[in-house]
Amino acid sequence: MEGSLKITDNEKSAYAIDSAVGIAGGYAAYKYLPQYIKRPYLKYCIRKDRSIIPAKQKEYWDSAINAFKNSKFFNSNVEIIHTDKTNWKNVAQKVIEEQEQQFEIHKGNSIIRFIKKLLMQSESKIKNHINIIAQGENASFYPVISKILVNRDKLGVATFHEIGHSINFNGAGLRKILALSRLSAKAVPVIVGVGLVTPKREEGDEYKNSIGKTATFIKNHCGLLAGLLMLPVVAEEGLASFNGAKLAKNLLNQDMYKSLNKFNTTAFGSYVLSALTIGVFASLAVYVKDKISGKAPVRDKNN
Repeated sequence: MEGSLKITDNEKSAYAIDSAVGIAGGYAAYKYLPQYIKRPYLKYCIRKDRSIIPAKQKEYWDSAINAFKNSKFFNSNVEIIHTDKTNWKNVAQKVIEEQEQQFEIHKGNSIIRFIKKLLMQSESKIKNHINIIAQGENASFYPVISKILVNRDKLGVATFHEIGHSINFNGAGLRKILALSRLSAKAVPVIVGVGLVTPKREEGDEYKNSIGKTATFIKNHCGLLAGLLMLPVVAEEGLASFNGAKLAKNLLNQDMYKSLNKFNTTAFGSYVLSALTIGVFASLAVYVKDKISGKAPVRDKNN
């Protein structure tokens, strides 16, 4: 930035060390503390899921597939795969290979390649996530390859919701826009990173150039911006549940339909909680960093 620092080498080194420690401390607060809030709620969600007897889970699975096939939203490219501990490794390998194939298909279209790259996950994340799905603790729709993975015996009730995601991603208009807008969540780490590395300056020593002003604005509103970037995710999750419930309404008996809506409401709460914690702990991360590092040394305005 403009100017030089009116400090000795020792003072400069001390500030650099404090800043490094502050950034590490702030990042740790953002990365790990939210788990202590979210984990109890997620355990509660799993307990609610397991309260549905296995026979009913399979019935939800079958009903969801039948409803999808007979709906106007049916897409033959969407594959719904039962995933358990006996086949999850093969399923994970299939997902990894097909994602790479899809990426190669669009070599000539940089925009589609960029979007699909954002939607893709690393091999390690795919394997870890699908292992969790196999245990019946989650379910997922992989938009790049249009595959839905569910353990039908343990979490068949989630099939309606995941089909709801496929309806959004393979749809048009507002559905498609909302499905793609959830990619805004990818920018949250960038926002937090800018907030952490931007120094807190003394009054009257603020940045005058546009880059510095922008970085300061992001730093000062880090939590709000991070939370806003999560809103499309929350909205798309809500629409996916709405899509699934609409498919189920005239197919399931009243008790099963009520259980489905309770499941969707509880699951939706986890995304609302996630958006709130991300916003709160993004702010906390910047606060921790500034508390440890202090304000940046005043620059020499004459240079």
